[in-house]
Amino acid sequence: MRRRPSLSPVATDDARDAPDNPDRPPITRRRSRRLRVHRPDRRFARDSPRADVSNRARVLRARPARVLRVRVDGIVSSVRWVGARASRRSRPCLERDVGVMSTPARKRLMRDFKRLQTDPPAGISGTPSESNIMAWHAVIFGPEGTPWEGGTFKLTIAFSEEYPNKAPVVKFVTKMFHPNVYNDGSICLDILQNQWSPIYDVGAILTSIQSLLCDPNPNSPANSEAAALYNENRRAYNKRVAAVVEDSWLEIGAAAR
Repeated sequence: MRRRPSLSPVATDDARDAPDNPDRPPITRRRSRRLRVHRPDRRFARDSPRADVSNRARVLRARPARVLRVRVDGIVSSVRWVGARASRRSRPCLERDVGVMSTPARKRLMRDFKRLQTDPPAGISGTPSESNIMAWHAVIFGPEGTPWEGGTFKLTIAFSEEYPNKAPVVKFVTKMFHPNVYNDGSICLDILQNQWSPIYDVGAILTSIQSLLCDPNPNSPANSEAAALYNENRRAYNKRVAAVVEDSWLEIGAAAR
């Protein structure tokens, strides 16, 4: 049987040669065993941050966000909250609203959100706000080949608990010049009023508004000045639209600062 090496202190040559001095303890050293070198974990590379505990902890702390997966009515959706150390109070409402997701309107909104994530229509985007799933923020990009091309227009969508039986309230946040858009951003669109149907989802609403930009209805104007220019002086109307597009660029640039 192999004998374990002794770890008892042994006096060094300097201690043996030193004169007897009761106030000075002898210089000692320990006999240490040679540490056995373990093979690194084959799952990670030698220079991987996960191979070192301190580096791994630093990487975990530096992660910018976490992901919360919410299952509602058989649908799993990913919700992100900013900050790896975010407290429960600062996380978005979709985590806190799990207990109240049983209403038909909230279930339908989760299905709409999942559909926008998996199969988003071209030129539109929409997400729920961090504090309320019934309030959404949306963006519509100007259709190509039209005076609205290149524009980025922000909207808000407010849903009620009667959705989808009742149409939401949709408004432009970006200042618009359009025959069917009021000065406060409200939209005069038939599917948001008397032609609403529960089959319309968020994607259909935003797609219809995008089509309304380049195909207005001047016979039912919300902005009489824009309707008159559209009917009488299309060139002047297109110049006003180009100014709106440029203003949307400045708004996006100011928000990015």
